[in-house]
Amino acid sequence: MPQFTTREVLRMERAGIATAEDLNPGLAALEEADIIRPVEGPTSPQGGRPQRLFTVNPAILRRPE
Repeated sequence: MPQFTTREVLRMERAGIATAEDLNPGLAALEEADIIRPVEGPTSPQGGRPQRLFTVNPAILRRPE
């Protein structure tokens, strides 16, 4: 299942999405529409803030028959 982090999205340098504040409303809308869902990411041995990891609904990726 395809996964992505908020950091990966921000590094794509898309117009209008420069900060987490810009990104969060879009992520919330995609979650509400059941297109993505948050998943618990792995913790690093050093600790720190965990990654914000999301997975894409596989039904979205299916090709119509």
